Formats: sequence, structure tokens, C-alpha cells
Amino acid sequence: MKIFLLLCFLSLPVAAQNCFLNDDPSLTKDQSAALQECINSAADYSTISIAMTGTPGRMPHVRVNRTIRVNGRYNLAIECPGGHTMSAGAPGFYWGGSDGGTVLNTSGSSAIRIEHCNFVSGLPSNAGGTGGANILIDVDISSTVGSTVTTTEHAYDDLGLSANGMNPDFVAIRFSASGDANVEFMRVTNSHVQCSTTTDRSAVVGKGIYIAGYTFDAIRHNYSGNNIGYCDQAIRALYGMPDVGNNHFQTNRVCVEALASPIRIHDSDSENCGQFFVGQVGTVIIESNRIAACRPPAGQGCIDTEGTVISRGNLFNALVGLPIRSSGGGTELISEGDVFPNYQQFLAGAQTFYQFEAKAINWGFGISVMGGLQGGNAIVFDCNHGNNGLPAPNVVVLCANGNTNKLQISENGGTFVNVINGTGPQQ
Repeated sequence: MKIFLLLCFLSLPVAAQNCFLNDDPSLTKDQSAALQECINSAADYSTISIAMTGTPGRMPHVRVNRTIRVNGRYNLAIECPGGHTMSAGAPGFYWGGSDGGTVLNTSGSSAIRIEHCNFVSGLPSNAGGTGGANILIDVDISSTVGSTVTTTEHAYDDLGLSANGMNPDFVAIRFSASGDANVEFMRVTNSHVQCSTTTDRSAVVGKGIYIAGYTFDAIRHNYSGNNIGYCDQAIRALYGMPDVGNNHFQTNRVCVEALASPIRIHDSDSENCGQFFVGQVGTVIIESNRIAACRPPAGQGCIDTEGTVISRGNLFNALVGLPIRSSGGGTELISEGDVFPNYQQFLAGAQTFYQFEAKAINWGFGISVMGGLQGGNAIVFDCNHGNNGLPAPNVVVLCANGNTNKLQISENGGTFVNVINGTGPQQ
């Protein structure tokens, strides 16, 4: 009987540990030591529940003047009550230390989970300035904190990550700054990231999610369900290869920038961004996104890369400028089912690739376009679908007329004529 009871006790999950902190709406008292003690005293494979002293289930306003560390730990979770918010004066963790600091460091730990918390880079009294913390959450390899635990499998969910001023060095979450091995299997989900903008919204600063090191080991990252706005770069992946999906991007200069491949951006919504994607990747797959009011710099594309672009089912609304462009003679553009507001702008950008192919691009029915730097351009479709009046200046149009069983050709938008035995146009 004693052995049975002991085994039952050992099988029970470790209960959550409450971390009671004083509610300090004026943010005058540094509570770094109390918060750090809660973390240090918690066992691995356990959950720390942040709570207001005397009121369990409520999130306090907490000022921290020094970096909170979760290093050398296994399977430790930190939960805050209430969930994320961007409301002014909301409860959460506020940086009150020296400018350029880091609020939370989780390097050298495995399977860390941070949920429902708000982090703010400065105090309300300093709002609008260029100071405050540079980094809200920093995740790097083990050696940077003297840990022997591999940095892997972290989850950051339902967080509010907010800059407090116009700090150009602000980063909401930074991964792998040292550029070495691991920092793999990271997830940032269902969170609200807000960098900074001037009052007239003429400029934005800071980075949302940043894979900072020149490493190919920051793999299997997943960024989904996030709302990221008013950043110079909402996601800057460098040589990381994240899966980016189901996010909302609002008024960023660049939504996603990356250097490695493959990278996939899908099922997201973007409004009033300068560019949706910028990179030097081998291949970027962009599909099922709404890209609204994109405003790329003159001569550049809303999607602008040196590599191959596979673009499927994207809706470009109120676009000003080129939808897709290669900045360096990219190998190939494949566009399937995309909708562009201006055919000529699409064609101008597509011609910057070595070769391109586009299908069903919202002009008539069954249109297929092929061309690129290696030669001219051609359009092939079924003449029976009412496309004979398609305006196509500077393009050779070839179609099959099902009524006459003839191939027809139009050069530079001219009248269609029959092609006989492939020897040339014939009336």
C-alpha cells in the first residue's frame, strides 16, 4: 500500500508556483529581484504563475531595472493572467533600467514557454524618446550565458511586445545573435508586436522578430497568428528559414526580409507596408496572401528579390508600383492565380527575371504568360474565351481558335491572323 501511494504521488504533475508581485501602476519600485527569485526557486518541469499580491488571477504592473534570466533550465513555463494587450497603462513588465538593456533572456534553456504576458521597453514617463530597452526577449546559444543546456524548442504565445519610443535599435524578440549552432524549433504565435512610428506616421523604427546571426541553424521556426505593426522590419530572418503564416502586417516599411531559402510566407494580411518581401534568397514561396496598399520605393517591387519567386493565389489591392521584381536577374518567377491591379506593371516587373511564367492572372480566361530576360514575351490562351480584344502592346499573343481549328497570332497588340503550317502569319 505504501509503495502504491508513493507511485501515485510521483505521477502527479508539478503544481504551478505562484509568483506574487506588488501592483505598482506608478512604476516607481524595481521588482527585478523578487521576480528573479521566483524563477530561481521554481523547479524544472514546472509552471510559474505571475499574480498580484493579495489578488491571485490579476496581473500587476511591474518595473524591472535589470535583465530577468531564465538560463540553464528545462521545461519551465511562465504564465501571466489576462493575456496580451496594447492598451496604454496596461499591467505587464516595464523596463526601468539603463537605455539599451534587455528585459528577458532565455538563452541556454530547453522547452521554455512564456504566455499571456506584456513587455514594454520603457516607462510611460519616457514615452516618445529614443531610449529604453533595445531588446524585450533575447534568445541565443548556450555559450553566451555559460549554460550547458541546448537552446531549443521555445514557445512564446499570446504576448504583447511594445516599444515605448522611437528607439531605432528596438527588437521585440531576437534569436541567435551570435550566429552559431542551435536556437532551433522556436515558435512565436498569437502575439501583438508594436514598434514605433512618428506622430504623422511618416517613419517607423525597430524590428519585430529578428534572427540576427549569420547562421543556417536557426531552423524550424514558426511565426503565426501574430499582429506586427509600425516596424522598420516586421520580420528579419537573415539566414534563418522560418515558416511565416496567418499573420497581420500593418504599416511596416518591410514585412519580411530574408537571405536564406527556402522560406515560405502564406495566408497573411498586409496593409500599408512599403514592401511585403525583400531578400536575396534562392527560393521564396509566397501564397494566399492579401497584400493591400503596398508602396515600394520607385523602381522596386512589393516583392523584391534576387532569387526565384513562386507566387500563388495572392491578391494585390491598391498597389502602387511593381508587384514583383528581381533586383538581380532572378532565375525564375512563377505566378499562378495571382490578382494584380495593373497588367503592365506586372509585366514590367516580370521581365526583370531570367524567365517567368504566369497563369490566370486576372485578364480574361486561362491566360499563360512566358518570357523574361532571355528573350521576348508570349501569351498563349484559348481564342474562344473572348480574349481577342486583349490589349497586349510589346507582347506576341498566340492563341488556339477552336471554331476554325487554327492557331492565331497577334504581334504588338495588332489584329489576330491565322498561322498556317507554322510558316508565318496568313490572313
